[in-house]
Amino acid sequence: KDAGTTSVSSSSSQHQSLKVRHVTLSKPMGLILEEVESSEGEGGVFIAGMTPGGAAATEASNNGNAHDIVCVGDYLLAINDDDACQEWSLEQVMDHIIGNDDDKISLTV
Repeated sequence: KDAGTTSVSSSSSQHQSLKVRHVTLSKPMGLILEEVESSEGEGGVFIAGMTPGGAAATEASNNGNAHDIVCVGDYLLAINDDDACQEWSLEQVMDHIIGNDDDKISLTV
């Protein structure tokens, strides 16, 4: 695999190769997050949607550079450079985001 590329699998066992992106969003981010459902016991959280008018949707519509935006279906690989989030539950991810006093959150997807 190329550096900066990761393979992820969904509950339907589809495999796809995605380019890793580092994105900084203002809070509230306007993301709809869901836990990865896996029969293999894997954890993690992915972006299930975006709230219209939220920071993520605004960035996506204003920014033509696909390297600087998050997309529905992206898996959270790190939050503020903490890659342990790949094994966190949705509740742990939300606690980490909400508990962060910064106005912006850095996501690796």
